[in-house]
Amino acid sequence: METIFDHGITQDEARKVFGLETPEDLQWYKERDLSHNTRMAAIAMLYLSRGNLEAAKEYIERIQDEGYRLSIRMALLHPDLVR
Repeated sequence: METIFDHGITQDEARKVFGLETPEDLQWYKERDLSHNTRMAAIAMLYLSRGNLEAAKEYIERIQDEGYRLSIRMALLHPDLVR
């Protein structure tokens, strides 16, 4: 079960990207039973925050629900947001 924690998320990234401020917040997030689609979207967000557009796109494409994938693609890869 691949998560953001498999991608070397730093405390600063956890705070800035996901609003996880404390060790307790991180633990709470780790304990969530997130769906595959939610986990892939979170990894895409992490890579986008790092400026790695190609990796973000790769993880968006791993989202299985077509409607959710389209929503995430539109939200994260909107031309006004990605340069």
